[in-house]
Amino acid sequence: MDAAAASGITLELVCQSPNSLDMNVLDLGYFRAIQSLQHQSAPQTIDELITAIETAFSQLTRDKHNNVFNTLQFNLIEIMKVNDGNNNKIPHMKKGHLDHLNILPSRLECPRNIYDEATVALQQ
Repeated sequence: MDAAAASGITLELVCQSPNSLDMNVLDLGYFRAIQSLQHQSAPQTIDELITAIETAFSQLTRDKHNNVFNTLQFNLIEIMKVNDGNNNKIPHMKKGHLDHLNILPSRLECPRNIYDEATVALQQ
């Protein structure tokens, strides 16, 4: 921590709530895949680490990128349906099947009524 303070960086450790929402992209396997690829290069400096992460990111397939972000969007919509909390159930999207049929969406549309209800809930 002293080295961080000396360089002008402020670090703050905060515990994550055990009831945190499913919005953490790190839990989606996406960044674990990047981390796994990045660790294969054993970077020694920050610049090498950044290069390794960029290389790993570019090595992931289009399908992996689409799957992760579709899952994240779907989770966000489901969370809005239940007005926050972690009691939402994420139905299976069948992304593999949709991709095989070449109809996997690149983005999901949130129904207007869900958006409006979530907006009202946030303002209370």
